Amino acid sequence: MKRFYKQFCIVIVVVLALSLLTPAGHPALDDSEIIYTALNNRLLPLVDACPLVRDGVTYVTYDNFNSELQCVSVYSATNKNILIYNWNYMLTFDLAKNTSTDQSGNSYAAHAISARGSIYVPVEFVCDHLGLNYTYLSIGPTVRICSDADVDSSLFKQTLTASIPTILKKYRSSQISVAPTDPTTDTDDDPVSPVVTQNVRINFAFASNLDASTQTILDLLDKKGLSAMFLVDENAVRHTDGDLIRRLIGGGHSVAIIAEDPETALRINDSLKLMAKTRTRSVYADGADFGDLARAGFLSFLPDLIIGGSTANQILRSAKNKLSTASGTVTLYFPDSAAAASALPEVLNFIKTGSFEAVDYK
Repeated sequence: MKRFYKQFCIVIVVVLALSLLTPAGHPALDDSEIIYTALNNRLLPLVDACPLVRDGVTYVTYDNFNSELQCVSVYSATNKNILIYNWNYMLTFDLAKNTSTDQSGNSYAAHAISARGSIYVPVEFVCDHLGLNYTYLSIGPTVRICSDADVDSSLFKQTLTASIPTILKKYRSSQISVAPTDPTTDTDDDPVSPVVTQNVRINFAFASNLDASTQTILDLLDKKGLSAMFLVDENAVRHTDGDLIRRLIGGGHSVAIIAEDPETALRINDSLKLMAKTRTRSVYADGADFGDLARAGFLSFLPDLIIGGSTANQILRSAKNKLSTASGTVTLYFPDSAAAASALPEVLNFIKTGSFEAVDYK
């Protein structure tokens, strides 16, 4: 009996030890499940939510259709749908009905699926409708989506074979790494919820007055190699000479409009087109009824987490609390750009030291 008990204890210890090496969330992918993703000439880091094949159809996560492909993708938990669009076409995936429709109301059987904690869409179907170029390469294998048929394929294929082992090594290493303890000491009176979230991907959105605080935020993001969404209202656009707008667009950032009615949104869009030859369909109505805006062709910007506060300490505390229960990919929206500019270095440091990953806005 004692011998059996001893063996039982050894088994329990081994199981617990192995569990410590297995990250929370989805199990690591087998080599046979791995498919790489490339947008234009850029091979993306390998993640659990990589492309997959179901019933002969190849799927990618919807957020791959981003500004890098001159597209916008928006997930609405309230409407239970996903919008993917560019200036040529718009697709809506109804997650409840498992159907898709275009801007003309035509309905299709192609639909989104949920897998590995993410939402996937059929890549060839989306590319065909949005005028993108899609190829499935045997090297890797790799799903490649291009915004332009003229994107250099010869250079990409030359570097693809050499890049894949490095990306796979980083992915395998991440499966057994333990996130370091957050060294940030919070001296505020208000308690901060313990961070228990794993593998949260974070992108940023900022209300912008197109002033010095926006320049500070841009400088910080440039140092980190990150892109973000900047929301502008009519007053900000009216009082800028256009240099910051052009810097935003030229730096790969996205722009959305703050407006409560389509007339205001259209005026802001006219100004954006005049200053930077760009327009946007994304509008943040800040609680106002979106019906008229939707009928005018605009899409609702819906941030996942709104970070409150008017000081750097309040911003940091709010971010910690909101992220403590976050999962998947979330958008942090900072309504006060001046406070965000002063708090952003600490927020980025907190994200770096926790189980989070700051990613480009998509």
